[in-house]
Amino acid sequence: MDFGTVQRNLERSDYTPDKFRDDVFLTFNNAMRYNPSGHDLFLIARRLKTFFASKWNLQKKAIRGAYDSYLEGLMLAHPRLVKLAGGGAKAGRGEASSSDASRAGGDAVRVGDASASKENMAANPPSEPGGKAKARKSKSRGSGSSEDGSDGGGSALPKRRRVGEGSGSVAPEGEEHAPSDEEMGSDEDAPEEDTEGPGVPRVLRDSVDDGGEVPVTEDAYVDAAVKVLRHIPEFKQPEWKECIHKYLRDVVQKVTAGGQEPSENRQSRDMFAGGSTQSGKTQWKVAAAVAAHIMGVPCIVCTTKVDGMQSLAVKVLEMLAHIPEESRPPLLDIRGKLNCFREDRKESKDDRLAKCFKMNGILMVNDTASAVEQAYKLVCECKGSPYRTSTQGNFVLIMDEADAFQRTNHYLHESPESPIKLEAALAHLNAHKPLLNLYVSATLVPVFLKTIQTTDISTPPAIYFTQTNPDDYIGATDLKPWEDEEGRQQFLVPSEISKDGSYLCDKTDRMCEQVFGLKRSLLLLITSPRVNAPGGLKDQVQRMQTLKGGKKAVFLQVDGTGITEYPPGAQEGHEFKHPKFADKAKVTISKVLEIVDKRYGMEIPVVIAGYNMMQRGDSFRSNGRVPTHIACALGQGMSVEKMVQALGRATFKGKQTLIDNGFDSVRVLTLANDYDTLNAYQCFVKAIKKETDQNRSLSDVLKSMFKNDSNISKLQNKSVGNKKEHHNLDDHGVSFEEGEPGIGGKYLLSGLNDVCKELLVIGDISDFGESADIHHDTGYHDDKPGVPAKDFADELRGRNVNASLSEVGKALTELCKSGAFKKRKAEEDESYAQGWTKGVMLYYKCKYAPRSNAADAPGEL
Repeated sequence: MDFGTVQRNLERSDYTPDKFRDDVFLTFNNAMRYNPSGHDLFLIARRLKTFFASKWNLQKKAIRGAYDSYLEGLMLAHPRLVKLAGGGAKAGRGEASSSDASRAGGDAVRVGDASASKENMAANPPSEPGGKAKARKSKSRGSGSSEDGSDGGGSALPKRRRVGEGSGSVAPEGEEHAPSDEEMGSDEDAPEEDTEGPGVPRVLRDSVDDGGEVPVTEDAYVDAAVKVLRHIPEFKQPEWKECIHKYLRDVVQKVTAGGQEPSENRQSRDMFAGGSTQSGKTQWKVAAAVAAHIMGVPCIVCTTKVDGMQSLAVKVLEMLAHIPEESRPPLLDIRGKLNCFREDRKESKDDRLAKCFKMNGILMVNDTASAVEQAYKLVCECKGSPYRTSTQGNFVLIMDEADAFQRTNHYLHESPESPIKLEAALAHLNAHKPLLNLYVSATLVPVFLKTIQTTDISTPPAIYFTQTNPDDYIGATDLKPWEDEEGRQQFLVPSEISKDGSYLCDKTDRMCEQVFGLKRSLLLLITSPRVNAPGGLKDQVQRMQTLKGGKKAVFLQVDGTGITEYPPGAQEGHEFKHPKFADKAKVTISKVLEIVDKRYGMEIPVVIAGYNMMQRGDSFRSNGRVPTHIACALGQGMSVEKMVQALGRATFKGKQTLIDNGFDSVRVLTLANDYDTLNAYQCFVKAIKKETDQNRSLSDVLKSMFKNDSNISKLQNKSVGNKKEHHNLDDHGVSFEEGEPGIGGKYLLSGLNDVCKELLVIGDISDFGESADIHHDTGYHDDKPGVPAKDFADELRGRNVNASLSEVGKALTELCKSGAFKKRKAEEDESYAQGWTKGVMLYYKCKYAPRSNAADAPGEL
């Protein structure tokens, strides 16, 4: 015997505690037996043997208790192991008294009681030295339990029991109890094979079998999940203590109800979890996954991009590391790169995926059709798991960044759009009827709109928002407009940003110079959709380096290929490398910032430039540095949600860190209309949640009149959701009160020229043109709105406003960019009826555009 063999046996889980102890002692004894008493090896072995024995005597109860809990967890997840382990929960383990059996109608027996660790092995002890099993004394379990029936670190899995268990299995105190054949389980009375496979608790099945096994109650599952989550520091915060019980109860109830229905008749059970950006939404996913694991159900988590999947997996693994191993769900990403398993060269990626499902673990999937199809095939083919047929679908589906997975409105019968491959793959996965669909995002409006279009549910939805501490959290409402050297608030306008200037302008240059002169500053730059092409991220970095103080700053370029570092004064960047990040799958921008702070010091300014990779997911902060400035300008083709998510990269928990670094707020330089929409979006989703909390259905709530400060359509030319979803808030019955524009809107309107202001006046006149019901957008009529630019020019001349057709066209384009007007191409029959040129562009004023006199109101400059 040697320690190499001991290590291999440990890795293969081939040990009981006592067998491990015996092999360690045998290793030391052999060294003492085959070496002279005065030899160094003899003396070292004797000293280490004495040291090991003292440590073992101190820890043996805890070790055996943890081993007991591990066995009990296996028996809960794999009922057939009860027989293989010698009867285990069936008899002889001293786990329940006769009074416990009389309460078997629903109460759960919890495991992990430290005081009963030794007694738990009474009927089935591990091998003693010499290979013979000795019976241990067995005592009743109830006396040493803590008040809530749990210990501080053992397994939290609730234990199922059988009717009548307890009284016949307890030996009189002080007497030896040798388990009989009946108690240990024989071939004749072995339970029938579980056709649904291991891992499905009785509570999720249709009926109780002949063995009389009693289901675990929902309360027991909730209590067990809470106990496990208490090990994670994030769940110890006051804002989580208030809501976690209610949230877990909803999760457990929906999973239980879904498991009791035949899959072909299973109703969709949806939950929504959101809140502000960077406010801790990962906890919602972890809590649901832990509860599902305890209930014996695997979890599939879909999220955006490979980098996003890696980042989320790292966050979840860091949280799960606080949970005792016996209660910790395994995690694996679809590529097999990030996982909780030891690397085994003989084990293929498919084998590890199957193992993760069999252990009711968490499978991370990125947003590609191939990745989702791989998860779908795993659900269909994974043998020995709950998925023995394609009609059985016992799993929980968590959609992280849920709105990003909605690309078209193909789900509507009359839709002209065809589903993309990703949506088709998700449809296949959903055909398995998950027990629960959990949608998580800070931008849930498109998800709400799809829900009321595809489901006919009149009951109030389960919506949960992360509660943030205003003393610690910097949110959207805390982002203040950037001020120039004279203290005037500044915003961007679309005409200032173009590829010719590397998507930068005089305002962004002045903001960068201001940042370069500040210690501990961090600027997030999200304006260029290009990388190496002209006007791309590389050109942006080189332009900023030419500004005053630019050569003293560190630049990080974040794109699909990774993270490129530009040290101070370096014209060319290089891939960020550090020995700590040998595994690229575990690299996150936050960890990179930690290294940058140590490498160059906290005093030096840092700029992070990106676009697509900075719209969702990652937190852009380190322990000592948080965002202080952000410049963001997304194109008109981007959705409102992407804009909100991109600006949300500057939100974070850690207000005191910002103050300690010498800043009172985060300064933002963005498009004027986007700034107002950012603030309105948070108000809108909070208003929806507030109304649904009043026991109102989602479809009923969305037909309400919302306040002006919730209006996400005012002066906004970006679409709600993806453009091909064709979400129009008016079509869904959503309406807003009339009101003045926000800070950004006033700034935008104050900069319009006289022609634009006159066009706003014309847009307010109901009798403009020969057929107002066609030309003017009232928002609710069937006729399509809009007139050509020539008609606007003619109307202006009739009002004695001298403006050429070219000037009117430029003014209408400017108004469309500002969100005050919209445009569309005339249809063929329309052009013929009106005498217009085929395919002419038609313009019309938006429903929530400001009143005609608002353009004269001074902006807050």
